[in-house]
Amino acid sequence: MSTQSIAEIVRRLARKHFETEQGIERVAWFKNGGMEEIRLILVNRNTFPEGRILPFYQRPTREIPLPVQIGDITPEEWEKTQSGRIPLPDGWYWRDVEILEREKAWRESPDAVGAGNENSTCSTPSIEDLVLRLAREHFEIEPGIERIIWFKDGLQEEVRLLEVNRDTFPADQIMTFYHRPSWEFPLSLWLADATPAEWEKVKGGEIFLPEGWSLHDAQIIERAAASVASVFAPLPKPVVNKEKTDMSTQRIEEMVRRLAREHFEVEEDIERIIWFKDDERKKIRLLEVNRNSIPEDLILTIYLKPTRERPLPALMGDITPEEWEKVKMGIIPLPEGWSLDNAEILEREEVLQSSDSNLQPEMR
Repeated sequence: MSTQSIAEIVRRLARKHFETEQGIERVAWFKNGGMEEIRLILVNRNTFPEGRILPFYQRPTREIPLPVQIGDITPEEWEKTQSGRIPLPDGWYWRDVEILEREKAWRESPDAVGAGNENSTCSTPSIEDLVLRLAREHFEIEPGIERIIWFKDGLQEEVRLLEVNRDTFPADQIMTFYHRPSWEFPLSLWLADATPAEWEKVKGGEIFLPEGWSLHDAQIIERAAASVASVFAPLPKPVVNKEKTDMSTQRIEEMVRRLAREHFEVEEDIERIIWFKDDERKKIRLLEVNRNSIPEDLILTIYLKPTRERPLPALMGDITPEEWEKVKMGIIPLPEGWSLDNAEILEREEVLQSSDSNLQPEMR
């Protein structure tokens, strides 16, 4: 991969962050990652101040074939970083840094809305704008998604999407996942995926849709159609509490229990959730034991961005009860840095019945 190709990937990645996060003022690209990884710092006025830089890791994808490390800091923390009061992550250096400013990146973007138009305004997006924006983001992240079906029967209270993904695992049923509203997507979101073959079965009535979902009022968003730039208006600025977040052990425990309750409530097949504690309190690591999961004999984690309610990133894995037994026996390895020695089990009944009791460590 050439230096020019990496620069194009970095600029595309920066534009994507600018489009989805209105609080990001600039992106600093630390080029000393070379051909091995991309290192970025997002200067974001809406992030929570930590007094240090905690980069999170993103695995390579077909679209971005290099690992990415991204730090997220406030403008005040950026000033302190430049003056040396906040150190850079180990191995990051100032000698070869490029600053990507929001305005320049937006003007250079082929998808920029109102680029070069000083009179362009930022209006509140419609539901269609929000859904199309989300569809475009998912198409960019997942090359295997061929089309997204929007079930409009839940239009006023929630958004229901089914992604037809040739890279997903066939289950011969439609399993939905709930995402709470955020400022980026201020509506409740139910998301499901299916293979192209399963989508044909859905249309033929061989696979049933979730209750309340109907093909009679569905809109198909094709991959090519979602790339139309004119429907993607910038989101308005959110109102964010800038008070420093106290990342105490108690607060992290409350966030973990709340997240576990949400998943137990929307997924009745989750039997227990294992919380792998992080001594540095940088992230939340959870493993869901789900009897409805697809067995793979390995643990694949997904990354959940921080939110105002959960200002820590979360890594989540999903395994069957049989795979959990193999994990405890050491047959299936845990992700790097995860250990059963520092794990607590959140049982479904205990979490749903009591939201205030302390977590009781128990290895079953």
